[in-house]
Amino acid sequence: ADDCPNTYGESWQNGTLGCTDTDTDGWADSDDSFDDDETQWHDVDGDGYGDNIGGLSPDDCPNEWGNSTEGGVLGCIDSDGDGWADSIDALPLDPTQNADSDGDGYGDNPTGTDPDDCPNTPGTSTIDRLGCPDSDGDGYSDLNDAFPDDANRSIDSDQDGYDDLEDDCPNTAGSSTNGSLGCFDADQDTWADTNDSFPLEPTQ
Repeated sequence: ADDCPNTYGESWQNGTLGCTDTDTDGWADSDDSFDDDETQWHDVDGDGYGDNIGGLSPDDCPNEWGNSTEGGVLGCIDSDGDGWADSIDALPLDPTQNADSDGDGYGDNPTGTDPDDCPNTPGTSTIDRLGCPDSDGDGYSDLNDAFPDDANRSIDSDQDGYDDLEDDCPNTAGSSTNGSLGCFDADQDTWADTNDSFPLEPTQ
């Protein structure tokens, strides 16, 4: 029997016969979630992606509402709304990042939040660079740490072997160890010139 006796139609699926079927997929428009797409008709979770895996833009999570649109995974949960499904988003709560090649927690997108300065090498640095190797765990990357194996020292501006926090002359290289540490010592008697009454006489 014609379910729409007063309207011409060719629907024949789902027990609804003879009703309007705009996309000619057999499903009456009244039963078709996609009346303009002949490859899709069901959308159980109502997220706009069809359940037919062989149709156009199939839902990868047909029983769970989702808004993902990127990476070939459609209609799955995307917590941060960046288009990438949580299942393939390395940082599912950060809308500016989705990939983390080295898996250290810092994203690969250089313009996103907290971008990884060493995207292909895992690291824990947090001060001078993010996500780069930090052997001593002091926060400074090995690339900028004058003492990469000493967690208590990191910066040596004058490169004299003394950390800026202990160096009495942090911007002037020196070898003094008496009176002042890391200051210029012209006669190399261990006393800084500023503390040496005889700065050019190593025996005094």
